[in-house]
Amino acid sequence: MILVLTILILNSSRAAELNKEELLNKCIQNISKLQTLLEYYYIEFGNYPYNLKEMEKVYNKKIDPKERKITIPLDPATGKEFIYQNSNNSY
Repeated sequence: MILVLTILILNSSRAAELNKEELLNKCIQNISKLQTLLEYYYIEFGNYPYNLKEMEKVYNKKIDPKERKITIPLDPATGKEFIYQNSNNSY
């Protein structure tokens, strides 16, 4: 998985803007955060969310409006959402 991430990052136009090592580290951090959110969701509901927006909405409904909202981390190489697909209770 790291090899695929490295290739994608190095080929990204945004990668040129940032130090490649910093970009790789940020990508790994964001994927770890995303994986943690997905695993907590699975523990709580017994399945993975249909999509990331669903997960974000579910988590933010449970938070006091005065608290900081939970946001889904973005792919730092593209600045867009990570590609996520729920495949029969795995991702």
